[in-house]
Amino acid sequence: MKRKRRGVTQTQMRRLVVALAGVLLLVVVGTAPASKDTLIVGMPTDIPIFDTHKATGLHNGGILNQVSEPLVRLTSDGKVVPWLVESWEPSKDGRTWTLHTRKNVKFTDGTPFNAEAVRVNLERFRKHSIGKATLAMVKTMEVAGEHVLKITTEAPFAPFINSLGYHWIVVYSPTQIQKVGDDNLHTAPVGTGPFKLVYHKRGQEVRLEANEQYWGGKPKLRAIVSRPYPDQSARMLALESGDVDLIFHVPPQEAARLARIPTLHVSTPPSARVIWLYLNTQKDPFKDKRVRQALYYAIDREAIVKNIFAGTAKALHSPGPVGSNGYTDQYDRYGYNPDKARALLREAGASNLAFSAHHSPGRYLLSDQVLEAVQGYFKQVGVIMKVVDVEFGTLSQMGALPVEKNVLQATLFGWRSVNGDIDSSLQDFGSAFWRPKGNNLSFWKNDEFDRLLTVEQGTLDAKKRVETLHRMQEILMDELPALWLYGEPQIWAAKRTLKGVEWNSLESIQSLHAAYFED
Repeated sequence: MKRKRRGVTQTQMRRLVVALAGVLLLVVVGTAPASKDTLIVGMPTDIPIFDTHKATGLHNGGILNQVSEPLVRLTSDGKVVPWLVESWEPSKDGRTWTLHTRKNVKFTDGTPFNAEAVRVNLERFRKHSIGKATLAMVKTMEVAGEHVLKITTEAPFAPFINSLGYHWIVVYSPTQIQKVGDDNLHTAPVGTGPFKLVYHKRGQEVRLEANEQYWGGKPKLRAIVSRPYPDQSARMLALESGDVDLIFHVPPQEAARLARIPTLHVSTPPSARVIWLYLNTQKDPFKDKRVRQALYYAIDREAIVKNIFAGTAKALHSPGPVGSNGYTDQYDRYGYNPDKARALLREAGASNLAFSAHHSPGRYLLSDQVLEAVQGYFKQVGVIMKVVDVEFGTLSQMGALPVEKNVLQATLFGWRSVNGDIDSSLQDFGSAFWRPKGNNLSFWKNDEFDRLLTVEQGTLDAKKRVETLHRMQEILMDELPALWLYGEPQIWAAKRTLKGVEWNSLESIQSLHAAYFED
């Protein structure tokens, strides 16, 4: 009598693979790994360059910032915590900020940390970083004492101190920069952080080891290892099999399953990340705002949030993160309306519209599925969108070109509020921040918006400032230089024995000097 064969589900197969991996590991080494003093992190991408001023990918900042630290830190609710800068005060006119740096701190090469080191690094950030526009308002910097730095802005800038919490604004040893050269700092970076770089094997592994002289106290971990796992299934399998201790970019559909595993813990901190489809308004077919509006009517944002992100994301109704200071959803009139989209396209003479959208697979959570859904929505209204996949570093270089050389029509990019204020999301749509000076990849210009940007950044009147931010969002929601899609959820998963890890709303791990494994 023949036995009836039974099919094997994907879940059963996954569990079988995990079990076999564990058995094989036991056979090879004789015992289960016990990395109680080494934290192994599975990241979605490799760090492009071990130089925080030149790197991209906010989640990478969690590794980079273990070596080079920010001046202040932001809590998940946007409050400022003193760090390398201990205190500050503004002048009466709000244009000059006096910063007092922490004393008795040294870089790991023995160089003293002081106000001059901060000045050198702020200038370096303003020269190299993709986020250089964050400090575009700075006019002068003056060292007024060994631990006193005075920064003057073009006009009063209310969220200035919060902006210093942007974790690309860090401090390296000026001595080391001079020793190895500005272009070679990534080969041997020296910071004040709780860990030191041992090596960076591109595409394979980053290894950090404890800075036993760290000003915040000797780290409890001996080492941190970061490995790239671009494939999300491989990343989760690495955690479940014990190859890594912590992973980022967990798919929402898998988060609930991982949370049911007794040995694992899932964390979903607030997110400052927003996902947009930039539209180049200086090129056809997006010069006509009716075309841009038609595309927004064509997309069912709520369905994307529900079906792709299992409700863990939030549909955007404004360019900034939901809950950021100054955010309002009152100007979003674009509910899902394919008929309205078709009518606007006919009115604009763009009924047979076709264009290309560039995208970096793996850079943003489930972005492939999002673009596939958007393609489908556009097809329903007679629009063909061709998706062009490009490695993130290459796409960043393409996007950095000035308008006359920039070939991008539409681009899926993520942006964020670096300071808990919607200003940092709105600012880059100012015409002064067209690439390569800033991040205005839409190459959009609106005189009224530019004027209001100056007003909101310059006023110290909180009520007037919020009113101005609301008016700016009203303009953006009418003009639509980009299609604001959703706030990307942050989902981390880790071994339950890992303690002392602080999550950042900016998609990164905070200082790991207090992290440890519980016995």
